[in-house]
Amino acid sequence: MLVCLALALTAASAAPTAFACTCNRYPVWRHLRDASLVAQMRLLQVRPPPPSPYSGSETQYLRYRLERIYKAPPGFREGEDVWVRYENCNSNPYDSTEVGGSIVRFANASQGELWVHYCSLSLPAYRPAPHELVDARRRWLESQP
Repeated sequence: MLVCLALALTAASAAPTAFACTCNRYPVWRHLRDASLVAQMRLLQVRPPPPSPYSGSETQYLRYRLERIYKAPPGFREGEDVWVRYENCNSNPYDSTEVGGSIVRFANASQGELWVHYCSLSLPAYRPAPHELVDARRRWLESQP
């Protein structure tokens, strides 16, 4: 019996390390404050992730059409197509069956590239926007020439 237990423990410890996907959820105002671009976006294209010899974070590129902007740096326009780098978690890629769907994304910008992570906040586009987004949209519209 002890031999079986020892063999089982040895086999379990030799298994590859699994990566967990744990996300912290903060209030909408905090995500809004920290995001570079917040917009309702329609998914147009999903590029599959490159092959990876390990599990963990993998990168995909998603092409969206900006349908309704709530917050954006100068230069972004509604109706514009943008590429967003998506860092997925635990080999859970963004599914291409989502193409055509609309979602409110909270994206960041770094070195001229938009990106979101598996844990980045997103909201269903079919639900009414929270008041923080309504206020942000008003401010964004007022800032437009």
